[in-house]
Amino acid sequence: MKTAYDYLLENLIDLNKENRVRWEKHKSMLPVFDYIYDYCMVKLDIGRCVGKTEFIKNHAKKNDIVFVVNSAQAEEINEKTRATVHYGKIKQGDILDWRKRSGYYTLGNNRMEKSRFIYGDGPCNWPTRFENIYVDEPHLIFGDIPLLEELKPLLMDVEQTIFVLGK
Repeated sequence: MKTAYDYLLENLIDLNKENRVRWEKHKSMLPVFDYIYDYCMVKLDIGRCVGKTEFIKNHAKKNDIVFVVNSAQAEEINEKTRATVHYGKIKQGDILDWRKRSGYYTLGNNRMEKSRFIYGDGPCNWPTRFENIYVDEPHLIFGDIPLLEELKPLLMDVEQTIFVLGK
């Protein structure tokens, strides 16, 4: 059953898609990162316990990556969506370090244990690109790190959408 939060966020997604079509000409004028930042991000913060994680669970897909706070959320989302899910805090430079590695599953280094990732189809490499990037409660995951700078290694093209749900 859809909640008021689902309808609100789905309307924002539709508006975002319409806006991308309206400003299609900007794709060629801006670097990919700037275009994604300006046109491909849906942000919504209306407080805690309003259905953010549930929305992600109902909308994420196999070729998406999801960042959540705890392992219970991660397992629940992965079980339903088969998306790649990371749980817990991120340190500055972690995503770039992960992306640089040849076998992205072998993340057992000093910065991040591989157990913080739950993969859609078990141990495997990350896809070349993620279709959507979901961040649930970014302040709890990224702290004071600039969110978009940290996500930059995941931003590949202007067809991706970043969902930032929470403050």
